[in-house]
Amino acid sequence: MINATFYRDLSFDFMRDITPVAGLVRLPLVLEVNPSVPVKTVAELIAYAKANPGKVNFASAGVGTSLHLAAELFNMMTGTKMIHVPYRGGPAAQRVVASPGPSIRQRRVGALS
Repeated sequence: MINATFYRDLSFDFMRDITPVAGLVRLPLVLEVNPSVPVKTVAELIAYAKANPGKVNFASAGVGTSLHLAAELFNMMTGTKMIHVPYRGGPAAQRVVASPGPSIRQRRVGALS
């Protein structure tokens, strides 16, 4: 499905010609926000991003990665306009680039206690 959004001139209609067979991957993602951002909940983050369109950045490990697409989906579903900062270098580099904005990370997560 990603190819259908990145390439304009595909020789096929993705939605018509491709049939899903199985879900192969699950990616647990965690939304993190730098403590300097004045929000404590997702609802507050959405309100803050809407009040500051184009001023809130989010970092990812690169264009088209699961982190980038998840954040763009977040933008689309919430009506926010956060700016993507693609960065090669993984989570440590993301922390530097994204500060003080939100960061969506891929992690292994266990049960919350």
